[in-house]
This record gives sequence, C-alpha cells and structure tokens, in this order.
Amino acid sequence: MEEDKSTNDGESVESGRELVELGADGLAGLAGGAAGAFLGPVGAVAGGLATPVLGRLLGSAGRAIQRRLLTRNEEVRIGGALAVALGRIKEREAAGEKPRTDGLFDPGSDPRGMLEGTLLLAARSYDEKKVPFIGAFYASFVFDGAISINTGHFLLNLLDRLPYHSLCALAYLNDPASNEERVQAQLAAEDGDDKLTATLQSELSELANLGLVGAWQGNPREVKTLGETYATFGGGVSILGRNASRLALLPLASTLVEMAELDKIPSADRAVIGAELRGEDGT
Repeated sequence: MEEDKSTNDGESVESGRELVELGADGLAGLAGGAAGAFLGPVGAVAGGLATPVLGRLLGSAGRAIQRRLLTRNEEVRIGGALAVALGRIKEREAAGEKPRTDGLFDPGSDPRGMLEGTLLLAARSYDEKKVPFIGAFYASFVFDGAISINTGHFLLNLLDRLPYHSLCALAYLNDPASNEERVQAQLAAEDGDDKLTATLQSELSELANLGLVGAWQGNPREVKTLGETYATFGGGVSILGRNASRLALLPLASTLVEMAELDKIPSADRAVIGAELRGEDGT
C-alpha cells in the first residue's frame, strides 16, 4: 500500500513542533547562561511559526528523529538546538535575508544530512552549554552560501570534538577586551612567573594543532600557524604563558566563531579563560 505522504508529513511536523516546545521549555535550564542570548529567538518560535520555510523545516526535523530511540535528555537537547536554529532563521528572514539557493538547503528535505547531523550532535552533547551554539551554527549554514557542504560538515565535526571550555577559549581570543589581560600574563611569564594552568595549556595547544589558533608573526605582522618556534619533540606545538598576547584565531576558527555565534558566550564563561591564564581555578 502506498504511504499517505500528507498524513506522514503532518505527523512529522507535529513531531518537530513537540521537540521545539520541549526544547524551548528546557533550554534555559539545560544550558544555563549560555542560552540567555538566544532566548529571544526561541520565544519567537515557541510563540508560533509564521513562515512556510519554518513549517517545512519542522517536518524535515521530525522525519529525521521519528525512528530513533531517544532519551528524554536527548530530546530536550535536540529541541533546544532546533528552537535556536528556527528562531535565528525566522529573525534573518524577517530582516530580509534569503536562504542559500545552491541546493544544499531544502526546507522540505535534508540534502547531504546537515540538519540531521546537527540534531544528532545536539542529542549527544552531554556538555550541554554547547547546544544553543549548535543550533546557531545550522541557522548560519542555511544563509551562508560561501560555506561548502564539506566545510560545513568539517566545522560541525569540530563542534562535536571541542568541549565548551575550548569554545570559550576561542571566544576569549576573539575578544579585543582580552588583549590587556593577555599582555600582563605574557609579561609575568617572561619574568619567570608562568601560571598558565595545565588544562588550558593543553587545550590551547590542541587548538593550535587543529589549525584553529595561530600567532601574530613577521613584519608586516600577520596571523600564521605555529611553526618551529612552538614545536615539541613529538612533532606538535605547545603553547606557554609567554605566548599569550601573540595568540590569534586562524581563518577556520574565525568562521566557526561567526557561524556558531560564539561571541554570545557569556562574559563570565570567557572570564574563566583569563583566570586560568593567571593560574587560578576557573570553575
């Protein structure tokens, strides 16, 4: 018997709507302060879907998760990411922006699996403060035609790999307000008082080895990957406190910060990175 697609689509939309309602209710609780900057868009979605694009996206999301066995926490995370994504899409449509037209975004389906990948990443993000930024990332992909599908999947995998604390480090390095604090940490380290915590030292070094963090070098000064000056005997690079003021984001990291809206990471969470530069426990 041929499947009744209209009925199935209606069930899919309803499944997606239930996820959004669940996520909108649970987002503030699961993500704490990290969700604050996104609660406006989430509220707009929870209050009603005004455009056909959003309705079709709900159906696509519903189909992506209908046949999966999910825990309650996974459903809340998926709903939270979906609520943020739909809210940001709704805002950008209202501002006159148009979704990409290269075939990688079809609100009635999911070309190349970007939506499904986003939702599944949210589901397994036990580091729940990441959830709003995963949703923001998908919304950015919908509108940024300059981001290829391969780049999109690679950046999504980076969001999966990096803990929230590392995302905070990227946001901190991207914030000009951190410059003076980093200069002071570097001066102290150069005087033999390097207090950079072991955890932050390892995370910054990993970000450098992933090609996300580089350093201002050369004349004229430009941000380059960390080469022999920072190399270890194992072949990777190691960052110390005396490098603090030179660190900067490489292009891939800048793209990730922009697409996931990491500038919305709460200032208190970014301040933890500064505290760890000074050797303090940032928790």
